[in-house]
Amino acid sequence: MTLPDPVPYRMSEVPAEVSPPAKHGGDILSFICGSLALLCVVAFTWVVPFHGVRLLLLLLGLLFAIIALVSGHIVLSQRPSGRGFAIAGLVLGYSAMAVLLISLMGAVIVRLPLRRRFFRRFVP
Repeated sequence: MTLPDPVPYRMSEVPAEVSPPAKHGGDILSFICGSLALLCVVAFTWVVPFHGVRLLLLLLGLLFAIIALVSGHIVLSQRPSGRGFAIAGLVLGYSAMAVLLISLMGAVIVRLPLRRRFFRRFVP
């Protein structure tokens, strides 16, 4: 009795392992800068009473908010998936800009009438 010819072994066509997409860190950068921007703006608005430190916090908050917005929009335009941190960074960056604008407008509205009364004393 003879055995039938063995069927040649055929490798199944299994795709090679697919590595996850490489993260470039733009989404994390957006999130961290958005968080720092909101922290600086809130400290500028309500916490720190010293004028030199307030100016530094204002500039840092503005810088961090711009970085958060730019990097968040770049990440969203390049990658369709894994956008959670980028969206969170955008929300934090826009929130920081809104708080900054509202607090600056409030400062101008409150102080403008005070300055006019002060200067009226010196003008005949």
